[in-house]
Amino acid sequence: YATEALTVTVTPSICRDSMAGMVFPLSVSVNAGERLLDGCGGEPAQMLEGSWAVTHIDGGPVPEGVTPSMTFAGGSVFGSTGCNRYNAGVSLTGEGMTIMPGPMTMMACDDPAGAVEQGFMAALGSVTRFDFDEDTGALVLMAQDRAVLTASPAP
Repeated sequence: YATEALTVTVTPSICRDSMAGMVFPLSVSVNAGERLLDGCGGEPAQMLEGSWAVTHIDGGPVPEGVTPSMTFAGGSVFGSTGCNRYNAGVSLTGEGMTIMPGPMTMMACDDPAGAVEQGFMAALGSVTRFDFDEDTGALVLMAQDRAVLTASPAP
């Protein structure tokens, strides 16, 4: 976008707000004469939308044959813990993210699925923000500055 007074450039690329730490889907530059201002734009929730296959919990890989998942849509997240189905509310603010656990089925789970479920639900409840791995594009849910869940787009 351009006028005589300024030029605004919007690029679809991950932008990290340096003040709040929130991730946005757009990088925005405003050139006003000799002044250049850079910032972020768009709705962070758009970046979460869709289905994700959880690959790591608290830094460790998910055991083969156990398939926890997350689908973000309309202010909620739902999916599988690797054994049971769950549903939770998601709240995004300018500074972070909160996941509020909701209903979950209660089937008995043998290990390793039972252990994965416990770790997954604890990690989900501790989330304070999200980011994306610059190399792989994986979704990384964080508790403060520690990665607690890593997920790839579901096939």
